[in-house]
Amino acid sequence: MYVTTMKTIYDNMLPRTQAMEKIIKFLETFDFKKLVEGEDYPIDGDNIFARIQYYDSKPVEECKAEKHERYVDVVYMVEGVEQIGWCPYCPNIEKIGDYDKDNDVTFYKELEPESYVVVEAGTLVVISTDDVHRPCVRYGTEPSRVMKVVIKADAKYLMER
Repeated sequence: MYVTTMKTIYDNMLPRTQAMEKIIKFLETFDFKKLVEGEDYPIDGDNIFARIQYYDSKPVEECKAEKHERYVDVVYMVEGVEQIGWCPYCPNIEKIGDYDKDNDVTFYKELEPESYVVVEAGTLVVISTDDVHRPCVRYGTEPSRVMKVVIKADAKYLMER
């Protein structure tokens, strides 16, 4: 998992591939208030697309850990704050069901060890296909109303120069 902010993205960016440049341009120029929850917004066909999410952050026990095989998640927090749990994938983490190819997700019971990063407005988090992560976790005692953009980037395409 890679964490930075839009203010420092050019100082701390992952390899500056064409795909990453398209993602950053989208984040810098798009009016997120125009995005409709549940719709995909193509940035580069099936290779890169964006989704908007609105929700209230939840207690950790209500949040599922997940991993993706095809797509890297590039998460940009527009409003609100949450924690994202994380651990590197290892085969002894217990699955909840099989890999869902249509939704590119496998869910897991517990992450061991699990670390957390606080994600607030302006934060950008890149979650690789080797990362098991638990999004939507409440930070503090009260839920936060979250608005975030999740960009799905094909892992193979993302690293092409």
